[in-house]
Amino acid sequence: MSIQYLFNGITDPTRANRLFGCLLSDRLERNPGDMVYAYAVMNTLAVDESVRFKTNGYYWRNEGFTEQEVAECNESSKAFVCPLADMFSPDWIWYVRHLTDFVKRLKVPVLVPCVGVRGDHPPDESDDVARGVKAFVSAVLDRSACIGVRGESTALLLERLGFSRERHFRVLGCPTLYTYGRELPPLKPIKEDGRCVFSLNIRAPIESARFISEMAARFRSSCMVSQDFREFYRFMLTNGKWSPRPFEEKPEYRDLLKRFAAENRLRFFLNRNPWETFLRDAGFSIGHRIHGALLSILAGTPASVVPFESRTRELAEFHGLPILRPRPFRSEPEWRDALAGLDYSGISKRQRENFDAYLAFFRDNGIATIFDKRTPEKTEFPLERQIPQCFPDDSIPAWRHHSVADRAKCVATRYAVQARNKLRRAKTAKKTN
Repeated sequence: MSIQYLFNGITDPTRANRLFGCLLSDRLERNPGDMVYAYAVMNTLAVDESVRFKTNGYYWRNEGFTEQEVAECNESSKAFVCPLADMFSPDWIWYVRHLTDFVKRLKVPVLVPCVGVRGDHPPDESDDVARGVKAFVSAVLDRSACIGVRGESTALLLERLGFSRERHFRVLGCPTLYTYGRELPPLKPIKEDGRCVFSLNIRAPIESARFISEMAARFRSSCMVSQDFREFYRFMLTNGKWSPRPFEEKPEYRDLLKRFAAENRLRFFLNRNPWETFLRDAGFSIGHRIHGALLSILAGTPASVVPFESRTRELAEFHGLPILRPRPFRSEPEWRDALAGLDYSGISKRQRENFDAYLAFFRDNGIATIFDKRTPEKTEFPLERQIPQCFPDDSIPAWRHHSVADRAKCVATRYAVQARNKLRRAKTAKKTN
């Protein structure tokens, strides 16, 4: 019988995600960064090819978990594995409550190897978010030895809520850098005549977004990899016809993306491995998004982040990833000096210490990992051997650069999704009445 883990996630890395199927079945990551750290944890747990993962599709769970799902997890799963990003935030506390209720009904171990807080001003003890966090962590600790948190901002929040470092939680950073083991690949020199891959976040100040795009433009070529489903849908599938509120509230950011799309410098990845390959061929990576930067390091390409809030900053500082702060460059030498001043010496050293703590987390929770005896070569990992060799829908260009066939597929997908959502709304209204 195969060992099965119920996994809090969307993407099954053993299948090539296809655009039409993902959108119709709600199996598309709203932020592709989520599949990066999720894959790292899966790769850690896949001790052989008999290990199977079942994902729960958490993005769309407005109504919580059913009794049937609880029973299935208790009867057929070795553990519920729950890697999380910045779930300790007002935007996601509703889902943390669903998870808390789910965890309380489980009989199997629960593993939370990573979770973080969002915002530069973490909630105080009386805040609704803090109460939700405390209830969730307490429920998980009833099913595990400890949890893993992403950085110091999250650690300080949990300490204020009465939890103890090392006893109840450990700062482990992001699993992304632990995907292939204790050692990171050597970083190649920054290539100014190469391609710069960059990322932006609509929540960041526009000055910060402008700085990143101008920094990237100084390389021979540049390309933005979007980590936001809304950007993907608006600028890559609908030719700007879909207008969510955030883009109308930030017209300068909207116009930036519109320009990148027109110049065919906008990409979105449905699958993790093509993204890593894309980064491996780049000369430098910079941006607001932490997971794209960490995946770049894992691919051997130098990266830097431009943080605008604690969730990115705490991970960059924990892993020793260089940070750039927005400022004008009045001359070419100033720009080159900024690149030359990026210090990567601490990443490998911290990686070894952090990786050992990461493995200790699983060991203390009684869960075997692929790294317990030795670190395999990349091609020897059981999960890597199950990865598809072809990813037909990666990477997707912006609308006007699609082929005629791809445009037809995008239009069909859009109408199918609209019809599905209309049906959902009708069913919801019927239930309400």
